[in-house]
Amino acid sequence: MSLKKHPRVPTISREGRWQIRFAEGWLGLGNSGEASKSLSCLSASEQNHPDVLALRWSVCAASDSWSEAFQVACQHLDQFEEDVRAWINHSYALRRMEGGGLDKAWSSLIRAHDRFPNEMLIPYNLACYKCQLGEHEAAMELFKQALANGTPKDIIAMARKDSDLAPLLALIEAL
Repeated sequence: MSLKKHPRVPTISREGRWQIRFAEGWLGLGNSGEASKSLSCLSASEQNHPDVLALRWSVCAASDSWSEAFQVACQHLDQFEEDVRAWINHSYALRRMEGGGLDKAWSSLIRAHDRFPNEMLIPYNLACYKCQLGEHEAAMELFKQALANGTPKDIIAMARKDSDLAPLLALIEAL
């Protein structure tokens, strides 16, 4: 079922769409405070839209508010477990928040691996976690899955800039 046609996805008003655009603009300018203010102008039902939850997560992440980002991701995941962004954001925040870490992020995201078999970012992020845990062979297998699910040229370019995958860069370049 398409998320847009999901019966629990609230409608966003015209004014709400403008506030979302304002928030995206502020976030693009690096001003997470103003982005948050724009999102606070949305109605209570609009606050629970999956796009708004994903954007609110981005606002929290931009200000390194990982515990808050985790709470937003939990809400997103509880309400829309069929939205891959919720799973990725949940594990990403869990990795970075106090009391989190790589093992907890792995345990969170691995549950989504089979659920979204064609998603590129899930095996990519799992590869990052395994690489950072020193499990390079498992990381390369996951990275190859990411390549199979996306555009290899773009994924390799992303990996070149990703410090999590630095120990594997020579192997990645040889692919």
